Amino acid sequence: MSEITTYINDAIGPMPFCPGCGHHMLLKALDKAMVKLQLDPKMTVIVTDIGCIGLSDRWFNTSAFHGLHGRSITYSCGLKMANPDLNVITLMGDGATGIGGTHFLNVARRNIGITLLIGNNFNYGMTGGQHSVTTPTEGLTSTTPWGNVEGPMDLCGTAIAAGGAWVNRTTSFEKDLPDTIAEAISQPGFSMVDVWELCTAYYSPRNQLKKKDLYDLVGGYGFDLGLLVDKPRPEYSARYWEAFKAGGSKGKNKPGIEPQFDNNVQKQTGIVLAGSAGQKIKSTATLFAEGGMFSGLEATQKDDYPITVMTGHSLAEVIIS
Repeated sequence: MSEITTYINDAIGPMPFCPGCGHHMLLKALDKAMVKLQLDPKMTVIVTDIGCIGLSDRWFNTSAFHGLHGRSITYSCGLKMANPDLNVITLMGDGATGIGGTHFLNVARRNIGITLLIGNNFNYGMTGGQHSVTTPTEGLTSTTPWGNVEGPMDLCGTAIAAGGAWVNRTTSFEKDLPDTIAEAISQPGFSMVDVWELCTAYYSPRNQLKKKDLYDLVGGYGFDLGLLVDKPRPEYSARYWEAFKAGGSKGKNKPGIEPQFDNNVQKQTGIVLAGSAGQKIKSTATLFAEGGMFSGLEATQKDDYPITVMTGHSLAEVIIS
């Protein structure tokens, strides 16, 4: 394969970000990092969700997955679990990180080998500049016009407390941002880069926030820039597959259903089994459906029961044909 000089495809036009938006610098740095590593496009997936940065994946000549707001970490983990050899790069905003907070905690805890890049501009930029979990105290947004009364979440500190193996805080202005991202992608386990940047549409104009002020914010909260944690430990998906393969031979595979009997069914027939919870309605329906399949029939089963356990009704519908 010839050397790749860029992974960005601008055939559909320029990137859609506002002039001066930090997302543009972040994506340019990501491209340089991928060029440095010469990642196989067929083995690389960029995962995004809703938000300005969620527009990013279509500009890269790699595989991509785009989904619901705050859920890009879950999709990334699923991809990595299904194929541990993939390079999974996840792009999220601070808003999405807050929405998917439990996913954020657990990917760090489990040490699943994805690279998480957070475009942290202190607000929801796509939907009108509402405050997010990282909005600074006293920050002006469309939902905090009097000034934010909350303290901002330290995303790096949260990831570290959850067990994050490789955590870095930086800004979109750093010249070594491509190298930082390349190092993050090269980590065997979970890696995260919290990229502080400017939202030139909403947050920066409302708060007169410029490059110097961004650095003042970092120092004002007692935060450090750079690599904060580098504690390698076994990666989750690799350990999972090792355990599965080691234990796989011990399991008993249920034999397939091969027709052994004739049947006299002339037309599609539906049968409903009903009773109270705890009367084995579902199990009886399954036995009936399997009996139909042993007789050369097609069978479907649909169950209905309340969310409570051992109380209420139990209903099963079996259709054979």
